[in-house]
Amino acid sequence: MLQYINETHPISVGDVAQHFSRTRGLARTTVQTMMQRLVSKGFLKRKRGGPVYVYTPSVSTSQVITTMIAEFVKGVLGGSVSPILAYLSQNYNDLSDAEIAELRALVAKLDEPAPAGRES
Repeated sequence: MLQYINETHPISVGDVAQHFSRTRGLARTTVQTMMQRLVSKGFLKRKRGGPVYVYTPSVSTSQVITTMIAEFVKGVLGGSVSPILAYLSQNYNDLSDAEIAELRALVAKLDEPAPAGRES
């Protein structure tokens, strides 16, 4: 939802609801609740745009993804990224060659010296 809002902002709940009703079968109330949660988490801003509120992203999509992954790792995985790596290694056939190359490049960065202020 946030990606769609990011691509089409500023946008009203009605317009978002219409899109997600058509593409995913979501009810307007569901969309409205989800958008209110995104506002409360600081991912969206809302302001009066005529007779309705319009919404715009308050952070980039990549920042949202980073935050959500961090929350998932902390809350669900107890702070360990090992289960994610285990999943990827067991399901590597689902990854494209480009994704595998990107993962290899990221792992190679782990061999670089730690930035100042971070313990190894």
